[in-house]
Amino acid sequence: MYFRSQAIFTGHPFSGAHGQERVGVSRRMALSILMQVEKELLFAAPLLDRRLEQSHLSPLDKNLTTELVYGVLRWQGRLDAILSPLLRFPLRQMDPALRTILRLAVYQLLFLDRIPTFAVVDEAVKMAHGSKRQGDFVNAILRQIANNPQQITPPAPSSDLAKWVAYYSHPQDLIERWIQCWGEEESRALMEADNRIPYVGVQGNTLKADASSLHEALSARVKVLEEGPLVPNFFRVQGLFGIREAEPYRDGWFQVMDEASALIPYLVDPEPGEEILDACTGKGAKAAILGQLMENRGSITAVDTNGKALQILKDNSGRLGVSIIEPVWGDVRKREAIGSKLFDKILLDAPCSGLGTLRRHPEIKWRSPLTSLRRLQSLQSSLLGGVAAYLRPGGVLLYSTCSPMPEEGEEVIADFLRSHPSFGTEDLGPYLPKASKGAVTRQGYLRTFPHRHGTDAFFAARLKCCET
Repeated sequence: MYFRSQAIFTGHPFSGAHGQERVGVSRRMALSILMQVEKELLFAAPLLDRRLEQSHLSPLDKNLTTELVYGVLRWQGRLDAILSPLLRFPLRQMDPALRTILRLAVYQLLFLDRIPTFAVVDEAVKMAHGSKRQGDFVNAILRQIANNPQQITPPAPSSDLAKWVAYYSHPQDLIERWIQCWGEEESRALMEADNRIPYVGVQGNTLKADASSLHEALSARVKVLEEGPLVPNFFRVQGLFGIREAEPYRDGWFQVMDEASALIPYLVDPEPGEEILDACTGKGAKAAILGQLMENRGSITAVDTNGKALQILKDNSGRLGVSIIEPVWGDVRKREAIGSKLFDKILLDAPCSGLGTLRRHPEIKWRSPLTSLRRLQSLQSSLLGGVAAYLRPGGVLLYSTCSPMPEEGEEVIADFLRSHPSFGTEDLGPYLPKASKGAVTRQGYLRTFPHRHGTDAFFAARLKCCET
């Protein structure tokens, strides 16, 4: 069955020529962003944020643009399943711009209920301005779908995987692999969770404000505010657009991240005064939490090969008031990046497929992520082996990835332990906040899932170097 989303822009004044013109602006911006995501393999989130910040759209129009971009990426599998039977040639052979125009229009027809059918079709025809023939083609396809919407029903157990693709909007090879890993019922639940609009995660900064002050400041600005069940001083927020423009954000009271991601620094269990290495720091969100847990005492060496990410880290840590982070550009596997320094604890949040973040980055699933698993596993193993040399005897190395795949989690750890007999694993249970202990596996690793915990899918293992 097709359904209408609980659109985040409910109440948008679409009636009248002015309203339709404004919706047209949102559609055209969404089309432009979707084309960049496909052609340049960009992530939608930063691209969308940048384009919206530069625009003069109203908050409602920005919400609509966001809904259109993520809706098409999230439901691409179902949209293609609806379009394909109406074509005389494979959809993948269609001009990319025309294909995106059709996906965008079908999403509006079948998933949104505030935009009139005639307006959707008319705008799509205008966007397909290559020729009258192209416009007529778009009009004919969309009229067929509007007049006879295809019923997409849940697939029966053990049914053709093409039906799973059409209903759950995940690629077939990924569905097949997940069924192998967890069975059909668990895989269904995971894919359903992937397709839900996620909350905005707010991790409070204890250096600037306590939880009650942050709760009070956010309550006046959002529709839904819930305390995170897994991490202290964390809130799940809905109904706040432009959260980075809010005064508490500018004042450094919080940063925006997923709750599972915010949980990782707690597993390092940093102590004030310690020397810590954040080996693949990225934009430094986890490093900032480490600094807060250390009460801004000690040192955090934050290494990455991405200079732009390190600049964001500098800006973010300054806003948050975390002063003990030292950004370092370089490859952490090369000794010259850090020198001879040894660390009490190391966090390696390794580059990975990102398959645990499909709620927030649905474009990842359409980029054949399984084909890169072995290459990524080799990189992860290389990084893990490389940073182990920087650890003091008796120190702790925390390995994590935002992936549900065993190739990027358990297999990497097993390979590391075989080649590093001086290391052993520690059960993560004692290092987790009480509410998140249910996320610990029998092996003592962390495994979170969107359908079980309402978070991104994360893996983590705590490794300890034996005393010598």
